[in-house]
Amino acid sequence: MTKWKIATAATGVGVISAAIHSKSNQKQKLHIDVKPPILYVGSFNILPVIKTCFGMLPESLRHQILLAAAAPGSRSIPRDRYDILGENPYTIDEVKPGVWKVGYDRENHFMVNQEAKMQGRMLGLDIGREETAWRVMQGAE
Repeated sequence: MTKWKIATAATGVGVISAAIHSKSNQKQKLHIDVKPPILYVGSFNILPVIKTCFGMLPESLRHQILLAAAAPGSRSIPRDRYDILGENPYTIDEVKPGVWKVGYDRENHFMVNQEAKMQGRMLGLDIGREETAWRVMQGAE
């Protein structure tokens, strides 16, 4: 066999294996029409660039970045009675012999944390609004 035939055969095998690989890794489209998200900087949509750069990172680094971004900050973790007052946050009552009722006291995160307050407002849970107070009273009846 000549070098040319070997090179041609190797190229053909490479092209066929690349085609099979890309066909097997192809994502299926959703059954509904969804518009892709858009993030403009000036007049340029940067999300495709971010997606491409993020996809080029090693998988371990992508996982590390996503986990670091999803981890709660120290201010967003609710504090309990021990963190605030130094007292035991648990209450234990014996309902009947052998059956215990255990309670755990912590701060109301939606009333204390500013970020949680903003998230609540986006969901329609703004405690300061008259409409929300009316809905709470309607639900209590």
